[in-house]
Amino acid sequence: MGKINYIPLFPHKAKYLSIGFLVISFFFGYIYFFTGENEILQFRTLAIISIYFDSRYFEIIETNIADEISAIFFIVAFGLFSFSKSKQEKEYYNQIRLKAFIFSVYYSMILWIFCFIFVYGWAIFIVSAIIPIIFLIIYNSIFAYLKVKYKPIE
Repeated sequence: MGKINYIPLFPHKAKYLSIGFLVISFFFGYIYFFTGENEILQFRTLAIISIYFDSRYFEIIETNIADEISAIFFIVAFGLFSFSKSKQEKEYYNQIRLKAFIFSVYYSMILWIFCFIFVYGWAIFIVSAIIPIIFLIIYNSIFAYLKVKYKPIE
């Protein structure tokens, strides 16, 4: 952990891995939403909380895990993509990453507050689950914009 301005990032090759994970995510998402119940993906698993027609806590349930696999690969793909080094990593990118991260936190907080004011019921839990992905989209967008804006003249 030597230097104070060191930011631990994944190597650039992780971006390629993230694309593979995104393809896997879309594949399992497609299976879950468009092919109906799939016997191969039916598993018994521990559920801390399971709320469908009734609420159950700390029980073994039978479920189709395609949506869970899809969501996990989607989150990992976005994380790897967002926090991997650029192909031509520059020293000033760390400062740009920090600025993009801080702005992403601000915008996500504003979005979350807006949602808590205007979204009610179970929908707020769905929105709350999506906010981290929106955060990463905002972060990547701001980082890309700032890389262009603060690119030194060479």
